[in-house]
Amino acid sequence: MVKGVEKKNKIFFIVLFVVLVAIVIVFGLQTYTPEIKAYSNMTDLYSLFTENMQEFVDYRLGLVDCSPSKYYYENSTVCFVCDKMDACFGYGWVSWDGEKMNPKWVPYLKNIEEINVKAADFYNYGVASKLSCEPFNKTALKCDYDVLMLLTEDKKDVNIVLQDTTFIGEFANIICREFVGKNAILYNETYHTYVCEGNPIIIRLTENVVKIWS
Repeated sequence: MVKGVEKKNKIFFIVLFVVLVAIVIVFGLQTYTPEIKAYSNMTDLYSLFTENMQEFVDYRLGLVDCSPSKYYYENSTVCFVCDKMDACFGYGWVSWDGEKMNPKWVPYLKNIEEINVKAADFYNYGVASKLSCEPFNKTALKCDYDVLMLLTEDKKDVNIVLQDTTFIGEFANIICREFVGKNAILYNETYHTYVCEGNPIIIRLTENVVKIWS
């Protein structure tokens, strides 16, 4: 009788141990999302920017009509809280007139569920507005010259897509005329790369996606 009780107790404790281990594993696998701490001392933040960083941030925020009063850090990015989205800028520390933050990596928008002209402008230097783009569906804008702008799957970029890739030369001319009032110059035929005359704007076609750098 005593042995039977001892056996039942052992089984009970084994079952209890297994249940506790399972609970620990389940809770351990859950993703922990830390609370984001937002700051409002914009002057202090801007005092840490290099002139290049300040111009870069001001230009991109202007494209989405964002005049932020709060910001927060996320890894090596500083994110500004805008009306319907957050604009995030990667940075690296440089020793120019003290320790300063300088642009690093491509900026991106958070909390956008579908594409819009302002978001496309943010990623592509205002090109969406210049090409009179309009919503086509939740992930695409249809623009002049049979151009599409597509929100990427991770929602962190907007690609310019030429449906007719032979149009790249004329497209580059259109962009250069819009930005600097001059024509595009073919820089590398193999890589379908153009530059704007007298300006460091680079336009490159890869397959059917156009990238613009400045």
